[in-house]
Amino acid sequence: MLLTALIEIAALAAAFALGVVMSSTVKTFLGIAEEDANVEIGLLRADISKIVHELEARIRHLEGKPTE
Repeated sequence: MLLTALIEIAALAAAFALGVVMSSTVKTFLGIAEEDANVEIGLLRADISKIVHELEARIRHLEGKPTE
């Protein structure tokens, strides 16, 4: 559980950093449309969630606990 919490905190920190980087000023400077940025952030969030779930399943397997 502690590992899950740490991974979730890291994911939130990464999402916050991306949110700052993808602020309207930076998007305008880079010529990135807001819709494109939202799609990319959504895909990143889905990828991070998938990685977390796979990591949890591997840890449970190593600990000998049944997967959910």
